[in-house]
Amino acid sequence: MGKIIAIGGGFPNFFLADHVMGLTDKKNPNYLQIPTTSFDAIDRGMLSAFFNDGCNVDTLLLTQPYITEELVAEKIRWADFINVPGGNLGYVMDVWKRTHADKYLKEAFEEGKVLFGTSSGS
Repeated sequence: MGKIIAIGGGFPNFFLADHVMGLTDKKNPNYLQIPTTSFDAIDRGMLSAFFNDGCNVDTLLLTQPYITEELVAEKIRWADFINVPGGNLGYVMDVWKRTHADKYLKEAFEEGKVLFGTSSGS
């Protein structure tokens, strides 16, 4: 089983970021941000923080017209830890069901990956 880190709101400090990254037990883990809750508005601060900590970083923008189920599966399977920021919970659930992201996130959890989010992203 994976690990879920749920944070009430905001991402409070870099100590917590380092802790979440450390849960992967990898030196240079793969970080994936899925900002569907914020209508695909990328949190560039988080990307920069994890990139500067030696992570490989990527985003999965599920509202884009080029999204396929194969791409969703590939990116989620690539990630060692996955972040979903806060935002619109109803919207994210609709998009994740339509793109099958929900299925691949469940698979990621079952494979032992670290999932973390803030507010509705948790």
